[in-house]
Amino acid sequence: MQISADLPQGAAQSQRRETDQLLGSAEENLRKVTRQLSATEQGMMRQALNYIAQSRSAIKDGDFERAHNLAVKASLLASELVKSQ
Repeated sequence: MQISADLPQGAAQSQRRETDQLLGSAEENLRKVTRQLSATEQGMMRQALNYIAQSRSAIKDGDFERAHNLAVKASLLASELVKSQ
């Protein structure tokens, strides 16, 4: 059973587009990280990849709010890793 807020159709589509953009940005940023990572940074990388996978799974389940929240977290971690280069 899924518990989520009922969003108007337009808002749900907008949130889905933003989620897709966040996921794409996070994945692109993670690909940019080519240097040797510290143990902490490796953990951040694994967590970002985990958030991406969970977000994609939530999209498949139709839970767009959860997918969006996970995509935001992945994007923030990926941005932090790129910034540290």
